[in-house]
Amino acid sequence: MGFLMTWGAYYVQLPRWSWAAFVASVPVGFLVTAILNMNNVRDYQDDLVVHKRTLPVRLGQVFGKRFHAFLLLGSYIAVTLFVLLRLLPLYSLAVWITFPLAFSNVRSVLSATDRKAFVIGIKRTSQLHLQFGVMLALGIAMAALARSFGM
Repeated sequence: MGFLMTWGAYYVQLPRWSWAAFVASVPVGFLVTAILNMNNVRDYQDDLVVHKRTLPVRLGQVFGKRFHAFLLLGSYIAVTLFVLLRLLPLYSLAVWITFPLAFSNVRSVLSATDRKAFVIGIKRTSQLHLQFGVMLALGIAMAALARSFGM
């Protein structure tokens, strides 16, 4: 889920603006965008033939692979920045537990040349999205629990 889905789900339940919901949705939104981008990188050759105007077609497959790396690494940088700005609780840094999967994914995608490798990249990015989201939610929940016990 990206920004609109995350914040929309929050707003439906508590009809008010929340910076916390917005901030938490940003790194998760990066990962959703990475899944969609990886799909476009995989389809690059087919999209080129039919003149689709995806970012990889417009700017090149190498750009698409680098953009994928930016999105994955950007999700971790965003969480860290939001913690430093005190917009997310310190426990949110638990997402870094998933970093080895992200790093491995980036290395594989940057060196990939065939469609099969990009399909694996989509799958691994989807797995990362799930694991990252769970760790972020757990970090936020742990902070709320600690606050309720006066810690």
